[in-house]
Amino acid sequence: MPRTKRKAHALLKRLVALIIVGALLLLSISSISQAATTPAIKQAKSQAQALLELVNKLDDEMSAATEDYDQAQQALDDTKAQVEKSTAERKWTCRRARTS
Repeated sequence: MPRTKRKAHALLKRLVALIIVGALLLLSISSISQAATTPAIKQAKSQAQALLELVNKLDDEMSAATEDYDQAQQALDDTKAQVEKSTAERKWTCRRARTS
């Protein structure tokens, strides 16, 4: 997957996660205005906080995985370039040996 697609995909995942967290927070806030100290409100806040922490953890893991992938992709590209160079040099050497 090209880097721009990976970055767009990661950005989309973050945006979806933020929308989910925002929706949960809005639900919590609207419930707070109705009954400020109910156990359900406390539980919803706790769940929203746990979800936010999970999203942050997953974001960190995704960033690390993306970086690892980028490094591996660069190593692969470098290896392919070296193979092409070596193949071209070998062909040139073989042609030169035949004409000598």
